[in-house]
Amino acid sequence: MQFNSTLPIYSVSEQISVDVSPQKLWKLISTPENLNLCHPYCKKNTVQKWGGLGAKDTLEYYNGLTLHREFIEWKEGQGYTLIIGKKDVATARVTWQINALSEETAELSIGIELLPDVALRRYVPWLRGLIRRFYFIPKMQHYIHTVVKGFKYYAEHEEPVTKNQFGYNAMFSVK
Repeated sequence: MQFNSTLPIYSVSEQISVDVSPQKLWKLISTPENLNLCHPYCKKNTVQKWGGLGAKDTLEYYNGLTLHREFIEWKEGQGYTLIIGKKDVATARVTWQINALSEETAELSIGIELLPDVALRRYVPWLRGLIRRFYFIPKMQHYIHTVVKGFKYYAEHEEPVTKNQFGYNAMFSVK
């Protein structure tokens, strides 16, 4: 899968303090198929290859959208970077990072570099701009906010996150 960095890139990010040790948070985010437990819009997360650089999995959302993830950087105990998209074309590059706040508290930050022109390519350019500004970017910011909340919830309560637990998002789910 290729990430075309010559296209315009838009970024969204979120970070959250989690009341678990950095080691426990790393174990959670590096566990295969962790999205099945922590992601409020994940219908099914399936691993093709796991563990370190070159890991691959598939994420099927509740609305039927299926995206493939390829891990392009893996820093043991600290985080990773992946590209996500359909088939051979990435729509985003995502960086997950853990920062230790204390021995028993960690910060999870997720940053997404979006390629809206890839995701919205079926629309004419002038319409893409409107969709990007008033729908796509705000929905992606909401999305990343709910994803970090899902990981916090599971890490602290050890209970799976439910569908739309932190709010509905039409780009990834159904009511």
